[in-house]
Amino acid sequence: MFSLLDLIDTFTAESEELGKKIGILDIGAMLVEGSPAEYRVLLDKGRARVVGFEPVLKECQRLNSINQNADTQYLPYFIGDGSQQKFYHTNFSMTGSLYEPNTPLLDMFHNLGELTRVVSEEIIDTMRLDDIEELNFPVDYIKIDVQGAELQALKGACDKVLKNVLVIQTEAEWVPLYKNQPLFAELEIFLRSQGFAVHRTMGFGTRSFKPIIMDGNINLGLQHLWSDVIFVRDFTRLDLLNPQQLLKMAVILHEVYRSYDLALILLQEYDRHKHSGLSNTYMTKLTNTLPKSRENPANYRDSAGKTDFVTLYTLGVEAYTKENFASALDFFEQARTIKSDFAQLWYNLGLTRIRLGRLQEAASNLDQAISIDPAYQEAIDLRKTLPAQSAARPESINSSADVAVAKKLHQAVELHQQNKLAEAEAAFLEILADNPQSVPALFSLGGIEHTRKNLHKALAYFERGIAVKADFPALWFNLGTTRQALKQYEKALACYDRALQIDPKYIEALMNRGTVLVDMKQHKDALLNYENLLKIDPNNTKALCNRGIILTDFKLNELAIATFERLLELSPDYNYAAGLLCFAKLHACDWKNLDSLQQQIIEGVRSGRRVCKTMAFTAVAREPGDHLLCARIFADHFCPDQQPLWQGEKYDHHKIRIAYVSPDFREHPVGHLITGVFEHHNRNEFETIAISLGIDDNSPLRQRIQAAFDEFIDARQMTSYDLAKMLREREVDVLIDLAGYTADSRPDLFAWRPAPVQVNYLGYSSTMGTGYHDYIIADRQIIPEEYRDCYSEKVVYLPDTYLPTDASLQIADATPPRHEYGLPEKGFIFCSFNHDYKINPEIFDIWMRLLKQVPGSVLWLMKLNEAAEKNLRKEADSRGIAPERIIFATRVPRIEDHLARYRMADLFLDTFPCNAHSTASDVLRAGLPIVTCCGKAFAGRVAAGLLTVLGLPELITESPADYENLALKLATSKRSLNRIRKKLATNLENTPLYDTTQYCRNLEAAYSEMYARYQRGDNPDHISVERGSSKKVKHSADNAKVKRSAEMHFKHQENSARKLHIGGREVKPGWKILNIQKAEGVDFVGDVKDLSQFSDEMFDLIYASHVLEHVPQFHMVKTLAGINRILKPGGELMISVPDLEILCKLFLHKELDKTARFHIMRMMFGGQVDQYDFHQVGLTAEILMDYLGAANFKCCRKVDEFGLFNDTSSFKPYGIPISLNVIAYKDTP
Repeated sequence: MFSLLDLIDTFTAESEELGKKIGILDIGAMLVEGSPAEYRVLLDKGRARVVGFEPVLKECQRLNSINQNADTQYLPYFIGDGSQQKFYHTNFSMTGSLYEPNTPLLDMFHNLGELTRVVSEEIIDTMRLDDIEELNFPVDYIKIDVQGAELQALKGACDKVLKNVLVIQTEAEWVPLYKNQPLFAELEIFLRSQGFAVHRTMGFGTRSFKPIIMDGNINLGLQHLWSDVIFVRDFTRLDLLNPQQLLKMAVILHEVYRSYDLALILLQEYDRHKHSGLSNTYMTKLTNTLPKSRENPANYRDSAGKTDFVTLYTLGVEAYTKENFASALDFFEQARTIKSDFAQLWYNLGLTRIRLGRLQEAASNLDQAISIDPAYQEAIDLRKTLPAQSAARPESINSSADVAVAKKLHQAVELHQQNKLAEAEAAFLEILADNPQSVPALFSLGGIEHTRKNLHKALAYFERGIAVKADFPALWFNLGTTRQALKQYEKALACYDRALQIDPKYIEALMNRGTVLVDMKQHKDALLNYENLLKIDPNNTKALCNRGIILTDFKLNELAIATFERLLELSPDYNYAAGLLCFAKLHACDWKNLDSLQQQIIEGVRSGRRVCKTMAFTAVAREPGDHLLCARIFADHFCPDQQPLWQGEKYDHHKIRIAYVSPDFREHPVGHLITGVFEHHNRNEFETIAISLGIDDNSPLRQRIQAAFDEFIDARQMTSYDLAKMLREREVDVLIDLAGYTADSRPDLFAWRPAPVQVNYLGYSSTMGTGYHDYIIADRQIIPEEYRDCYSEKVVYLPDTYLPTDASLQIADATPPRHEYGLPEKGFIFCSFNHDYKINPEIFDIWMRLLKQVPGSVLWLMKLNEAAEKNLRKEADSRGIAPERIIFATRVPRIEDHLARYRMADLFLDTFPCNAHSTASDVLRAGLPIVTCCGKAFAGRVAAGLLTVLGLPELITESPADYENLALKLATSKRSLNRIRKKLATNLENTPLYDTTQYCRNLEAAYSEMYARYQRGDNPDHISVERGSSKKVKHSADNAKVKRSAEMHFKHQENSARKLHIGGREVKPGWKILNIQKAEGVDFVGDVKDLSQFSDEMFDLIYASHVLEHVPQFHMVKTLAGINRILKPGGELMISVPDLEILCKLFLHKELDKTARFHIMRMMFGGQVDQYDFHQVGLTAEILMDYLGAANFKCCRKVDEFGLFNDTSSFKPYGIPISLNVIAYKDTP
């Protein structure tokens, strides 16, 4: 192929216009030995300037040595977001990353896990591209491959570098090869927001699942894992590019990527400006150079050969996609003569014949597909749509063949439109009696039953209609809507897809398709769905609203803000749009015009308009009366009163039957707060039921919650009405709403009044504004009597605090040094680990003034979304504070470690008008003082309530000025702060705040009084549970743990314990290794069954992963007793074994094939590759803990992961953790 650069050089003006150099960034420049960079052709012609980044110093030096060119420079920088991060060095330098390798997933494939083993971790400083001084030239082209961190790097260029870029080649992953890495969808959304469009991919990185090896090559496979993707400036907006950019982009696409067609389009746009004739010359050279394309599909057939099944089948699919159904049928039939036992082929034959109107033959084809694969659900569903015999041609809705029938139909439709459902139903049934295949009658009867919520009857009518007229998209749409209402999400999605196959611009189907994808938690697909809808209808307000909500969920708040602003331009009064915009701006800490927007929202609520949802309103309004107005507006719209299912009956139960409803029975703040209460309920007096609305994260906390209830019901797939009916049938006495208006809640369930007593508790910090929530659980600090009228519920006052805690939670003993979190070793640390939306300009002004007045101090915030962090740094800078004095804490996996790091801080600064809630409880438990400003509404009084119970009212202020003065006093007076610290530590010893048992008794007393009132026939009224009204329970032991944590706040030091790793090979500082085989790094050679080489009480911590299953059952107790012997008093044994119960369930899983079951079998019985690799015993939690008890271990607890070594303790084949991980304590902790 000719060179476009050479061609341009023959045009003098264009050669000058192009300029001398194309600016190139190569990020992650390391190459496999001998492979040239894609842009080498530009360098060879002297038309490129390259700056590359390769953080591996040795590789960077090598690149500079082999590219001794004035136009090429490689720098050893880590490119990222400008923060301090952890870099994972691996055994293969090309796979090192800012993200931790996702070993369980990588190990499912050949030649991936072997190349990504972490050998060391390093805290490094990353640099934003926009901050690099060497980038002092326009960058036209970026090539980037940084193992999962591409999005982070590109976002660091969006203010400056990215503005001029024309082409980007980036690696993108389709599955998370590294933990928490962004995938292609996030990358594409961001780059599209910056004006780029996907151009092409450059092949796919694929692998086969172990143990299959394809064609003898471990690097071959069908599973797509990654690809290099080429992004270009949006080719539909070339008017935004200047002539030089058009030329440069054309050169890059021609010379590097051979994208001659798009290069031509760019040159034609260039000639529209310059009239050079370059594009015509280019076109002439192209047509004389490119090979001739084939004339027609028959040529493909001839070249493929009659025995090439794959080619024929592929050509059939391509023809079908292009709606060339006759050709598709021809290709599929030819493929059938070669291979007739392929169910997918028979399905496609049936699908094609349906489109050709040959229904009888299609039915036969589908029957054949099902006979080959009886579980072929798509074929089964499609076959149901076809009549058993050849169907008569269905009548048209406007049929004039029978005037009498037409008249009847017209009358029936009019009755339906007038909402006279009973009369309309009778008319349609009469039409159906005369003609059972009347599509209008079936369609309308289905709609009537759907309106009546007789959803299964509606399904039957719609399915009958489709069997007659499968090409009627509205039938598929209605069928999808009904299945969605029944929470049959997969089937609903298939219906919408079918409607769109018939009518690709069916807006309502696209809209519902998006909502069902959200219901299925497939938010990325939902976002792409709305993007497609907006291409068809750019001003569709509902799609814009839904797009903005998903972008907010994805923390892409800047895009969300732009979306909501566009929505308000189109429809200024769109329901809740102002509040959605405000919430997105708060999440992004984008405070431009925030005051006026918030005032507009408050005035809108006061005038009764739907301007803001309730959750966002907690961060906007300060008056509790406004919160009640907002809640009532929202409730009347989203969950109005329904016909009550409970009609005043009195239940006669031996125990009070209570049911908790929540989507948060999992790793979630609500889950952590309430689990201890569930475990402490008096089972002699209360029967407990859990109604779970949210995901099952399979966490240890989820398992604790499940074990705590008499009955645990996963109700995700139940409609609210069906769930309400079930609760009524179970005769629940007290129904507790733990979610309110938070994510995935079901307030409409309570609207059906399934229980005599219904309670608003914990999850939502405000009133529900309904007539069907009878009570709200609070305390006298949270809802003073003067504000009771601002709540639709009657107030239940608990004696100390409304906020529960889990006394069993233990704060980690070890406190990391400050430098591990980027904190200064010296200097005052203000801390505020509150959500981004709770931070506002008034608070931030105070915080910045504090930093100014306390030299050397820093503000330590929880890691926020990227936009929020960027904006807060800008706001700090504008107030004269160096942005680096704001430090963002990374998240840690264990809550015990999260709480321990509060010890590094000096003072916690609360937010207002929305306080810290569970965070405030955690902070005080860790012994860190809080300064709060008490408001009027529920959400603004939580920290004050906790401080009141702790006897620290001096930390509660009533105004922003007092808040600032108190924080400054404590930060500048060591004596004052120490006095507060000591008082907090002392008061923690006797506080009821962390006494779960007593709290539960108080709560049960409240439930009992609610129950008694209902049994007496009394209306709900305010209830006050006084101290002493429930059984006295000692709480000194629980509080001693809390006091110990507070004392450690100032006395922490790194643990210097002696640690033994049994069966290990991975060398790690501070650990000794015992292994049965001699190897490099092994300190002791020996058998775990004989530990005689070790003296008594030698180790503080012993770790053994997948060792005990190799010990015969009759030696187990003796072996564990030997481990106990060498543990010091207070020592811990961390043990991981294959969980036999999980493996058995996995082995019997119906979706696993023979190969997968073989793998599971090897996990049960050992790989048996040598004499040591045989499993002698199967262990479950119950069996293992019995053995540990027999070996005199005093206490055991299950954990999710240890996070100490890269081993099988965290292995998750097929996404399921198969290890039982237990910590056993020599003494009672």
